[in-house]
Amino acid sequence: MKTYVINIKTREDRRLLMDIMLRENGFEIYTDDEGNDMSHRINKKGHEAPDLRVEWTTHWDYNKVGDEITDEWLKENGFKLFDWEMDEGEALSLDSAWAKWWSRPLTKGEIGCTLSHWAIWNEDEGPMTILEDDAVFDSNMELQRDIAIETLEVMGEDWDLLYLGRVPQVLPEERVAKNLVKPNFSYCTYGYVLSKSGVEKIRKYNVHKGIIPADEFLCATFTEHPRPDVKLKYPPTLKAYALNPHIVHQREFEIVGSDTGLPKGAVK
Repeated sequence: MKTYVINIKTREDRRLLMDIMLRENGFEIYTDDEGNDMSHRINKKGHEAPDLRVEWTTHWDYNKVGDEITDEWLKENGFKLFDWEMDEGEALSLDSAWAKWWSRPLTKGEIGCTLSHWAIWNEDEGPMTILEDDAVFDSNMELQRDIAIETLEVMGEDWDLLYLGRVPQVLPEERVAKNLVKPNFSYCTYGYVLSKSGVEKIRKYNVHKGIIPADEFLCATFTEHPRPDVKLKYPPTLKAYALNPHIVHQREFEIVGSDTGLPKGAVK
């Protein structure tokens, strides 16, 4: 299974931190013949494990820094924004806890983040693991991921999306195995897996034609979104599960900050 790491060219600091973590966990960092930044997982005997290759999105065409995202650039590339900013009173009437995220315009960082995820979904047929560059994991991450997938298969459960880490917003959640739950509405997209069927389904939404924050969109694909307009635009079709406890976490804001333009204390 290929792993993609989302990173923008202005965040070499995050790239460095992730490189260090990859090396500590047995990854060899290198550049291929075409100049693409790549990584390979090396086992303890020094033999390459080819199914654990990692590719960075740093220099991909649609992996843009916030200031590079202009109305002209969006239009030229056929991208469209969802009418995200709600009236504050309307947002409060739906849910006071989330109103502050819905009654403000999208940031350029959020737009860029969603397009980075969208670009990966269209890169190959899957399955795929997607990590953001502020993700933190240990050497057992891939093993725990694979055990979770095998557990679902043994249980006879079809699955499209598997969260490796997130911030749940609605509790409690239904536990289906010792380490797995059916997720409710959640925030953050710093670590997840899409199966082949998940990639196929998520592409059909064409989120690049109605861009919303990546985490809000990902939730809408498997559970009814609390916002009626989002639920109407993106009705759930994916079957999702989540590792619980999480096996991927988000690095502290004080260390890496936020690329979405959201303030300290934001869980998104």
